Parts: sequence; structure tokens; C-alpha cells
Amino acid sequence: MKYGFWLPIFGGWLRNVEDENMPPTFDYAKQVIQSAEEWGYSTTLIAELYLNDIKGPEHDSLEAWTTAAALASVTEKIEIMAAVRPGFHNPAITAKMAANIDQISNGRFTLNVVSAWWEEEARQYGGIFTEHDERYERTTEFIDVLKGLWSEDSFSYEGKFYQLKDTKLFPKPVQRPNPILYAGGESEKGKQTIVEKCDAYVMHGGTVQEIEWKITDMKNRRLLRQTQNCQSSEWPPTSFAGIQRKRPLLNWSVSRMLKNPVPMPALRISQASPSLNSRFSYRIIRYRTVVCGQI
Repeated sequence: MKYGFWLPIFGGWLRNVEDENMPPTFDYAKQVIQSAEEWGYSTTLIAELYLNDIKGPEHDSLEAWTTAAALASVTEKIEIMAAVRPGFHNPAITAKMAANIDQISNGRFTLNVVSAWWEEEARQYGGIFTEHDERYERTTEFIDVLKGLWSEDSFSYEGKFYQLKDTKLFPKPVQRPNPILYAGGESEKGKQTIVEKCDAYVMHGGTVQEIEWKITDMKNRRLLRQTQNCQSSEWPPTSFAGIQRKRPLLNWSVSRMLKNPVPMPALRISQASPSLNSRFSYRIIRYRTVVCGQI
């Protein structure tokens, strides 16, 4: 079990307490993360909000990415996860900044991709805030650009929201093929985007049964996604032939699991055929619990 915490960039998380003795300053954030690292915490999540949604918009709030870069230089082991909202950022610049922070931290920087929820903040700060599903369409393209720039020497992209031509990004991140991309979401569109584009699923708290169901649901969705990818022409014929005879049963099983999800080994599909092990050697989806509040 690994433990993480939300960095108190707002000066605390209790709405009904005026002064928690947790000042929203970099010095305090530095003290907290260095202590947490010493005590064995594995991750800190730095929320990206330009307005303080806990104490109120007129109260102080640290900026996430400059804070993350500064903390990367004064820590050694802890994972630094910064939130990023595509509606407020240019993806190419974000990719460059993330690669640089990953270099500073020697491979400890990760991103929590948030498709935004606070319309008033977007209005005040000039962010792009559209209807729900379009925000996830933008997120999909945003992630495509991040991954392309991190992995290719020269990257071009022609999308609905972003266009790049022969863009180069050096140095690359320390982490290969890319820093871990986390995301959370409860809607159908959100879950679809996470399964297709991200590496890890961030959840709200709940009962053991609720958390178990969410994890199983997302594993099954990722399994279905990988099964569908088996039909791609990019697959070598020998690999495709290895599962062709079992496809009707496999498709039926995956559809059934989505309707009635049950706990299952994360890599069950890799055992169907030895020829698939190289394609499914990674986890279907990574889960990492962030424990919030007082411990």
C-alpha cells in the first residue's frame, strides 16, 4: 500500500475553520512535502486552481506548476503530481514544461489531467470552458500532443483544437515512454477518455465495495479496449492468428463483464496466448490511492 496526500496550497481543506495554522505559502508547502517524504509518503498531488475554492476566491492560492518545479529541486524520492487543465494551457508548452520538471526531479513528475469544472474561474482567467463532452474531446487531443512530443523527434498534429507542424522537443522526459498521466471522472465520456489515453485512474473516496466496483469496472473497460485493438491492421498476422479462434468467446466474456463487473486478475487476457504476452505485459490500468484529510 502506498500513501499520498493533497499538498495544502490553499492553506488547508476545512471550509468551516478560519485558521488551520496551515499558511498558503511556499515555505509551508516545502516543509510539508519534505516531512512527508521523510515519513515514507510516496505521492503528493498539487491541485491546479487559480482561485481558492475552499476559503473563497479572495483568499491566497499557490500556482501548481511553479510550485511543483520548485519542490522538485528540494526533494529526492516523492512523486510530484501536478494537475493540468487543457482549457488553460497550450499542450506543446505544457509538454516542454513537464519534460523540464521531470528532468529536475530525475523522473518523479507526473500529471493529473483535469477536464475542468469551475466555469467562473475560466471566465476570470480566460480559460476555455465548453460543454462537458467537448471538454473531453479537447483533453483527448491535448494528451495526443503531449505523448507525441515526448516520444517523437519531430511531431506534427492536425486536430480540431490543436495544430502543430514539425515540432521538436528536447530534452525528453526522464520517464519513458512518458510521465504517468492520471485522470479522474465518473461520466461515460470521462471513463472512455481515461481508458483510451491515460495510465492511471484517480478516484474519490467511498466504501470498500464502491472502490472495488470502480476499479473492476475500469479494468474491464481497459480489457475491452485492448481486445478491440486486436483487430487493428497494425497487429502482425501471427499475433492476430493466435487469438482469432477464441474471439467470439472473448468478446462475449468482455461484454458480460461490462454489464456485471466482478473482480478479476489484471492480466488475465495475457494468458490467453503466449504470442500476446509482449503486447499485454503491462498492467491494464494503474491505480494509486491518494489518501486525503488527517491521518
